[in-house]
Amino acid sequence: MASKNGNGKSLESWIWDAACSIRGAKDAPKYKDFILPLIFTKRLCDVFDDEVNRIAAEVGSRRKAFQLVRADHKLVRFYLPLVPEDSEQPVWSVIRKLSDKIGEGVTTNMRAIAKENPLLQGIIDRVDFNSTTHGQRATLTMTVSPTSSKCPPVVCRSRSH
Repeated sequence: MASKNGNGKSLESWIWDAACSIRGAKDAPKYKDFILPLIFTKRLCDVFDDEVNRIAAEVGSRRKAFQLVRADHKLVRFYLPLVPEDSEQPVWSVIRKLSDKIGEGVTTNMRAIAKENPLLQGIIDRVDFNSTTHGQRATLTMTVSPTSSKCPPVVCRSRSH
């Protein structure tokens, strides 16, 4: 039997409800097509930041490190053409700070990364985060509402226990 939290809900139910809040009306099996490339790209950004920081320690600043990496992609395992406005910010902030046309921005950034890294083509650039299906956006909500404890009806019906 699943353990209960303070609200009497099992941990499994609480996690499922959180996932439903993030997913929105996206069908659960299709959700992985959106979330996995985002998680993988976040990891790429973290690794790239570590590599830029290593170079920055040798040359004195992240700004100089970005310039060197842009000139010679072999200095890093995967070159990411994302440069934050403030070079001290993490590379992921380029995606995280998107506030207008988010789906288009995510798709554009993912495709730019894949273009610079042929090994990633077909992995992170498979999904158009700005696409529409039946006149509705096929993008993720990207935020969790802490007050929402219910799945949208369409998602809950697709859920199996």
